[in-house]
Amino acid sequence: MELRTAYTADTTGRAEEIVASLQEVSPEFAELWRSHEVDVTHHQDLKRYRHVELGELELYCQRLVDPDQAQELLVFSAVPGSPGYEKLQLLAAVDA
Repeated sequence: MELRTAYTADTTGRAEEIVASLQEVSPEFAELWRSHEVDVTHHQDLKRYRHVELGELELYCQRLVDPDQAQELLVFSAVPGSPGYEKLQLLAAVDA
């Protein structure tokens, strides 16, 4: 799952190159990659939220779908060092 997460979060194209290389040299990897049960149906979309105390948060939203269970998981994250990331750190400290 970590490679798939890196693949969808990568903005440089490096993860895509790694996956393509692995698919070329390993038919087993290629089949596993194609048949993975968790499917990222959308690439990350930038969402803007307005928090009552922290103001605007810009977060990336990733939608993960489990087709067998007909369930979805939304994952929200921010780029490390960004204002949104710093605000999420503040929220984590308050909730701790």
